[in-house]
Amino acid sequence: MQDRDGIGRLQGLRQAGSLKLLFPRPVGRGIEVVAVNTAGGITGGDRFGIRAEAGAGTLLTVTTQAAERAYRAQQDEVAAVENRVIAEAGAEVRWLPQETILFDRCALRRRLRIDLAPDARLLAAEPLIFGRAAMGEVLR
Repeated sequence: MQDRDGIGRLQGLRQAGSLKLLFPRPVGRGIEVVAVNTAGGITGGDRFGIRAEAGAGTLLTVTTQAAERAYRAQQDEVAAVENRVIAEAGAEVRWLPQETILFDRCALRRRLRIDLAPDARLLAAEPLIFGRAAMGEVLR
């Protein structure tokens, strides 16, 4: 995204597969992006990724519509989620997805790469839930 007249504007968008991005009505100068996995979860062999770039002086918030679920995978099938955040000079990024719930026997490789300009700001959290305690589930 780039700053035009004090308001962040989307510069490009590419979507594929079941990962879709929604853009609620803007409030203030920033852009809010809500990621939705229309498949409902992740399992072995799936590949997902977001590359979010905040141009100089912009405000970008990235979140998810619901908790992410990493389901049981077949042997030797690993799902991958690779996200990248780039914040240019004076930009502010809020990377705040809802929690990822790891189901028993899931296989997930997750990576978040963040590149910040020296005066850029970042608020980030990627909470993980290890199993479903209410179901008596143990993570193996």
